[in-house]
Amino acid sequence: GETVNQATISTDSRFGILSKSGPDAKKMFTDKVVPISVNYPFFFKPVQDGMDRPKTELAYRVPASKFTRKKLDSNEKLQEITGLDTTIDWKNTGDNSYDGEKLKLLVHDESGKWERPTNILNNWRVTKTCLRLGSRIIGKCMMGSTSNALDKGGENFKKLYYDSNATKRNANGQTRSGLYSLFIPMEWNYEGYIDSYGFPVFEKPTKQTEGPDGSLIT
Repeated sequence: GETVNQATISTDSRFGILSKSGPDAKKMFTDKVVPISVNYPFFFKPVQDGMDRPKTELAYRVPASKFTRKKLDSNEKLQEITGLDTTIDWKNTGDNSYDGEKLKLLVHDESGKWERPTNILNNWRVTKTCLRLGSRIIGKCMMGSTSNALDKGGENFKKLYYDSNATKRNANGQTRSGLYSLFIPMEWNYEGYIDSYGFPVFEKPTKQTEGPDGSLIT
């Protein structure tokens, strides 16, 4: 949701998506990002190029138009339409994904499940440079995941997590990784135990408590 929100209010920007595999990144793009854009109210939705449900890139830009002999001969005044020139896309999983490109937002999904031969630490060393221009930070990364077993990508993710301690910063005010760590326990989002206000239910309710769907939590 935040990806589309930011993309629809940004100009000349690029937004990227990575996951533990290329198909997973594509699934997040086609099943989450695109439907949100499709269902945006018309007064919030920018001019879009291409299909309404694209598979690889969502482009908020003015569609290309052809110059015809008739238009040139009649000296017809061209209609000026402005667009954002902003795109959202995804890449196949690899250590060098998005290498050499500049992003305003990188969404790193399932980053605790990168198995060999891919390595989240190697990829982050590369993609971190996509979010800065020299010493100036021009983009942000949202990296979320549950963690795999240590021998299946969890070890690298654990190192990245502990290198993101916000209380330990260098002279530039940044953590060792450049990220800030945030741990959310499983019980805070345990399905079936979230009340109608979105709060977690940790213990057996002493009074009638309903979930978002109206069912009772017992």
